[in-house]
Amino acid sequence: MLIVDRDDCRDEGKVSEQDELNLDISEIQGTKKEIALHKLQSAFELHHDRRNLIDDTSIEIGGKDNIRKQQWRSRVLCFGRIFCPDAYTKPFDDMNTELKNKISHR
Repeated sequence: MLIVDRDDCRDEGKVSEQDELNLDISEIQGTKKEIALHKLQSAFELHHDRRNLIDDTSIEIGGKDNIRKQQWRSRVLCFGRIFCPDAYTKPFDDMNTELKNKISHR
């Protein structure tokens, strides 16, 4: 499950108020998919040591309050592990390419 900025999706009627945190990346089309991928990549790039991403990095993507930041950290890290299980042993460029390929084929 990948969370994207609820305003990006609500603008096109892709997500309701109650489902704003449950948008699957497969439902994101065109530019929305690119936005989601860009935000995910940015989250990984924020910290050199991705193992510490969940503890050390503040990601303000899904909202402004701390709860949403924590949800983002957890889900971005989980999403990276699901799509790139070797993310912590590969150079970032290799992991990034693999992630792009897997998302673009969904």
